[in-house]
Amino acid sequence: MKNYVLPLTVLLLSMSIFYAGFQLKNVVVNLDNQEQQLNQEDGKEEKIEKGLLTLEETAEYLRISAEELDRMTRDQTIERNQRNSYSTFDYLPFMTINGEKFFQKEIIDQWIEQNILRWYQVKVSY
Repeated sequence: MKNYVLPLTVLLLSMSIFYAGFQLKNVVVNLDNQEQQLNQEDGKEEKIEKGLLTLEETAEYLRISAEELDRMTRDQTIERNQRNSYSTFDYLPFMTINGEKFFQKEIIDQWIEQNILRWYQVKVSY
């Protein structure tokens, strides 16, 4: 029996080292996947931080579909054209360049803030 202790110990140690290496590989792969996901999310945030946003980027920022945002801006343009005067933030401000709508993130944030305040004032007045 004594003759088999050393080979069994070496075999058990080898299996333990192999198993530990396999587990470490899984940890490294998971960390790489998490890092890639974070890099992709950072890329989205960097796109939103630029000066002008496209219709699709603005819709993503507002967490609505691009179709909803396009319909909203078309409806607001029709309504705005029927009025003589209006506050800047009554409607979502945008500009059209070569037929494509562009939005400024800072102005979108101001529009959201003004409309939240307006709805808060309506709610409080009841």
